[in-house]
Amino acid sequence: MSMFMSAVPPPREYRPPVAPPPVATHPFAAVAPISNTDPDLLMPVLPPAPAPGMSEKKEAYSKRPWSATEDAQLLQIVNKLGVPTVRVDAGSRTEFPQWPDIAKYVPGRTAKQCRERWRHNLDPTIKREPWSEEENQKLLRTYDELGSKWADIARQLPGRTDNACVTNSLSP
Repeated sequence: MSMFMSAVPPPREYRPPVAPPPVATHPFAAVAPISNTDPDLLMPVLPPAPAPGMSEKKEAYSKRPWSATEDAQLLQIVNKLGVPTVRVDAGSRTEFPQWPDIAKYVPGRTAKQCRERWRHNLDPTIKREPWSEEENQKLLRTYDELGSKWADIARQLPGRTDNACVTNSLSP
């Protein structure tokens, strides 16, 4: 055996592409309940096992855009369990759901992806209308006080996310 052939892994077998799930007429129509005792709660789904030779981290989550089904699953589970608190005391962690607990119900998504999707897109408290002159003035005053601490600035502007604050401050 030559030294060049010893470290080469065998080629991967061909796997045909997986067909997309059927399109549902209602966002929650494709979601299966856990049991008859709690029909509103989704069953947690584990990601598929990685192919031989692939690391688990590469196969455990997806960087693709969010689908309507995934949004519906995330909305349903957050409405059922509640919105996780950002800062939780060590002793009260078991009382409230955390994003890793919620991510178990959205296959192929990490806790961070679920949290960011909720905070920047799905949270019903987000203001989507154009910024008022009063909000613009408060944004500028708060930026002068705090600098570029966008999460802290967003806390001063109810309904606005840190990304919205950055985007609005950069627009003419």
